[in-house]
Amino acid sequence: MKKRYKVLGAAFVMTATITIPVFAGTWVQDLARPANQGGISNWWYRNDDGSYPSNTWTWLDGNRDGVSECYRFDANGWLYVSTKIDGFDVNDSGAWLVNGTVQTKKSSTENQGGAASETSKKNQWVTDSVGSKYYDSKGNVSIGWKKISGTKYYFDENGYMATGYQEIDGTGYYFLNNGKQSTKTVHDSSDGVYYVIEKGSHRVTDIVEESEWWAYKKDADRDSVDLSNVVTTDGTEQKTGTTGSLQKLTDAGIYEDWAMACFELINQERKKKGIAELEYDEEIQEACNIRAQEIEESYSHTRPDGTSCFTVLEEVGIRNGSMGENIYESPVTPEAAVKGWMNSKGHKANILNKSFKKSAIGFYYDPDSTWKYYWVELFTN
Repeated sequence: MKKRYKVLGAAFVMTATITIPVFAGTWVQDLARPANQGGISNWWYRNDDGSYPSNTWTWLDGNRDGVSECYRFDANGWLYVSTKIDGFDVNDSGAWLVNGTVQTKKSSTENQGGAASETSKKNQWVTDSVGSKYYDSKGNVSIGWKKISGTKYYFDENGYMATGYQEIDGTGYYFLNNGKQSTKTVHDSSDGVYYVIEKGSHRVTDIVEESEWWAYKKDADRDSVDLSNVVTTDGTEQKTGTTGSLQKLTDAGIYEDWAMACFELINQERKKKGIAELEYDEEIQEACNIRAQEIEESYSHTRPDGTSCFTVLEEVGIRNGSMGENIYESPVTPEAAVKGWMNSKGHKANILNKSFKKSAIGFYYDPDSTWKYYWVELFTN
């Protein structure tokens, strides 16, 4: 009981000694800063006169509902959140708590006009409980398409920044979490789909279910869409070939999604060296599938019938040009297969051979065999 009395007493002193009026203004978020670093957030409060509270507790009615909450700002004006400061708790919104309850008081009417703040913001982002707005060099709220620092954004009729998939004038576009228009294909795991972005126009040309992704990639027109640089909704590059996104291996057979994951990793190795990506080829894929099953029986560049490995290309209709073959048994992931090949001088030479233009990879799994995992890549020019 003594502890409770002490807390209430402190609360009384605090409310009695804070004499700062409840100014109207706007919450502003700096997206370049961490959301919470040691209890200090990336939010500050801009008063209508351009000033901001710093190194103080301040009562603010940020949402203009007639009720103010008390907030603590550091010496630079950043809001404290989810921490204890000066012996008092603040929640994840920065509001002062007593015994877990947000402390409030009726707002003063001083400086509640609000209109002045709309004309004082220039070249800055302002975020509220609904979303983010951008005020241009004249202090006007951006509406529609807007290029900011070389990047395109879109703002709705109320000035709020668009995120996610949006249809604008009958055309689909995708905007990342930070509002930037995506110029790369996006994997939105929350929707369970891939938004395929067309080169040049950067419009969404296809929406593909996760379960259909590898089949889509195999048949896609790579001249019009870039599928090798997929990003997540926050714009970070998605790692390719992780087994968590692939079909579970059960019965013996060809697993094309595993092969395609490996193919993407091969092209990543070529890109690292500034070499053009290999073009996926259906006929070579057919040959690879045959060879992947053959190397379980005879792990060699000679086929079980005693002929050269390249006769399989003739069987599927490819008879001219230079050719190469990489084989591997036992790697349990696409990453492991590529890593092994890249650590072998001869296999690496095939992968990085500039004269090779087309390729495919075959992957055969047999749980009852000696090595279980069998990989084959064939190349042609």
